[in-house]
Amino acid sequence: MSDIDDTATLSPTQAEVLDRLGATRDERPTFPPGLRERLRESLTDAIADLAVELDPDDPLTVNKHDLSTVHGCEVRYLSERDRPFEWSPPLARGTVAHKAIELSLHERSRPIPLV
Repeated sequence: MSDIDDTATLSPTQAEVLDRLGATRDERPTFPPGLRERLRESLTDAIADLAVELDPDDPLTVNKHDLSTVHGCEVRYLSERDRPFEWSPPLARGTVAHKAIELSLHERSRPIPLV
């Protein structure tokens, strides 16, 4: 992501996002030393009973897509997880819409549709 030093050059949408996030480059939150280790230890302890069920030859992989899908609709996730990927008109429309939203948040200038 590019440096955002001058909020005057931001689009109204970008300025709103930064305002809602509530932090500037100079106002980043700080965390106590050792937080990472304590979080890792807490998570490790929390899943200890499940860890014995994992097979080292078949590692568990967690990714953003699976998490968002399963939390959106578990039944849909279960029905689609083993199906191979295949493009469809709704998927193409969603991909284009997602990119348009992404660009509207990150582009400083007004994008040219054909570009």
